[in-house]
Amino acid sequence: MGRGLTGPAASAVLALGLLTGCSGAPFGTAGQCVDWVAFDTPADALEDASSAVVGTVGEKVGEANLFGYTVNAWSVQVDHWAKGSGEGSIRVLSAPETCSAGSPYPGGDPFGAASGLQLILLHEENGAPRTITPWQGIVPAPGGVVPEAWPPGTMGSPPATPGE
Repeated sequence: MGRGLTGPAASAVLALGLLTGCSGAPFGTAGQCVDWVAFDTPADALEDASSAVVGTVGEKVGEANLFGYTVNAWSVQVDHWAKGSGEGSIRVLSAPETCSAGSPYPGGDPFGAASGLQLILLHEENGAPRTITPWQGIVPAPGGVVPEAWPPGTMGSPPATPGE
């Protein structure tokens, strides 16, 4: 009796699963899949950013929801605004890698390892500044200037040469 519904019900569940993409169960992700852009240079990323600061990363000051993920919020002491203007101390959300199960930062949160002056490229998300991508949102800025290239190993950078 109930067997007649098994095929159509299974098809409906499969179709629903295909329509959800990577937005959640049964595929193991908690939030949206964002198709992040890769910029050729930090200058290209700066051009696309809503705003940008050169500053030093302070401590983790909380968490927030971004694209369906619980992400880290960091304090940043602003040395100067590279694009736009604002306060001398800001709170920045670290954009998550998306479409993967588990941590929003499988390789570690880039803010956690940041030291010295950093160029932090921002977009506003519901009134809160966030990095423009998980991989190219924060980059060392020695001397407080926009670097000419991404550090080796950064998405969009040339591959590291053996021996470097």
